[in-house]
Amino acid sequence: MLTWRSGVRLVERARARLRQPEEDLIETAVSRCQARLPGTAVFLASAPKGVPLALTQFIKHNRVLHQRVLLATVVIEEAPRIADEARVEVIEIIEGITRVILHFGFMQYPTIAEGLALASSQGKLPGIDLSDVTYYIGRETIIPSEDIPGMWVWRETLFAFLQRNAERSAAFFGVPAGQVVEFGTELEI
Repeated sequence: MLTWRSGVRLVERARARLRQPEEDLIETAVSRCQARLPGTAVFLASAPKGVPLALTQFIKHNRVLHQRVLLATVVIEEAPRIADEARVEVIEIIEGITRVILHFGFMQYPTIAEGLALASSQGKLPGIDLSDVTYYIGRETIIPSEDIPGMWVWRETLFAFLQRNAERSAAFFGVPAGQVVEFGTELEI
């Protein structure tokens, strides 16, 4: 358990080094994207600040952005249940790019599609057809390294094995399987 917890911290530190600030996303969306694709894209974000690595990779390789982009983050609170009225937090970054923070209690099952449906029914995300949304999820491959301090290499190797065999994010968060696109990134820890 200590290896898993330490490994998760190292991975989040590696993500933070690669994560773009929101200001860079705004500049990229306004000036660098050559086109806007029709529809809505939901990018799963592990942190409620910054740009998800999957979105960074998507823009880097495709040089386009969807007309509507949702950055969805799930936060598990220290309460057993969160009421529906307090579950959804919506922050518009710029027109067409919105951050959605979904709050769940530790006794609730964190389903992103259900959270987005709740936000839509509350009028916080008007005009979204959830059956026509594409979910983009980052998948990290852990590369153990002696050069980065944190854990012994044998523990990093064990963590990489455990992480590779962990349940996929899409399955854990109840994302519809037919609407998922995964982007892979290698992270050295």
